[in-house]
Amino acid sequence: MQRTSTQRGFSLVEMSIVLLIIALVTGGFAYSRMLLRSAQVQSITTDINQYKSAINAFVIKYDGLPGDMVNNSTYWPHAMDGITAVVWAGDGSESIGDINGDGNGRIDNYEPLYAWLILDISGVAPGLSTKLRGHSVGSDGSSILGYLNEVFGIPSANACYPVAPGSNIPPTQIDGGGYQLSHSHTTLYGRNDNAIIVGKLEGPAPSGMRGPLLTPAEAIQLDAKMDDGIANTGTVVADSGVASATPCLSGSNQYLKDDTNVSCYLQFWLAKP
Repeated sequence: MQRTSTQRGFSLVEMSIVLLIIALVTGGFAYSRMLLRSAQVQSITTDINQYKSAINAFVIKYDGLPGDMVNNSTYWPHAMDGITAVVWAGDGSESIGDINGDGNGRIDNYEPLYAWLILDISGVAPGLSTKLRGHSVGSDGSSILGYLNEVFGIPSANACYPVAPGSNIPPTQIDGGGYQLSHSHTTLYGRNDNAIIVGKLEGPAPSGMRGPLLTPAEAIQLDAKMDDGIANTGTVVADSGVASATPCLSGSNQYLKDDTNVSCYLQFWLAKP
């Protein structure tokens, strides 16, 4: 007696339902990634406002900029215990023997290496140490030794300016990004001043954290929220990241807001003390 098979294939309706479910799941993941990215970008606003407030509080309390003060060692005498002649320049011409800055009003030379660390141990930026690899910071600042030892493990390609997100500078929530507190070194749109530079690590001095971190649309969104939305004016300025494959700005320094490539870094000017 011959048996009749009861197996059958999927109907068009069933196939349509399966494809719809796959599309919804895929779309859900994409939407989740978009929401996460948006939250990471927006967190830069919160961080910058917090850091600027902390820097202003430091200036009021200590009458100087973090890292630049000539009497850092008076306030934190043991901060550099065990460190002598730490070479930071690629040619070996410079070294750090103590934690004192030069007091010239610019967070420059080796001062950005520990500007955030000084801000941390001063107590004006609660919670900052948790962003600097979570080191516990004693009242005498002795943990800076640990910070700098880690920093100088950075490959020699960055030896001229060993800033490292999550080590001696706070990281952004966007992977690989960080907040560099330093003098701008080069004139940008007619200004050369102290700033918080937000980008990715890209090469030795003076590049530092000027690698691409944001798309033009993300950069203009932050600029408009915190300043004037114009790339080359105001307290928030933008430029194409060092080694970026695509430009952030047009030839007339306008944001290329329809470009979806990550190509921008931002620079937040600090008020003069």
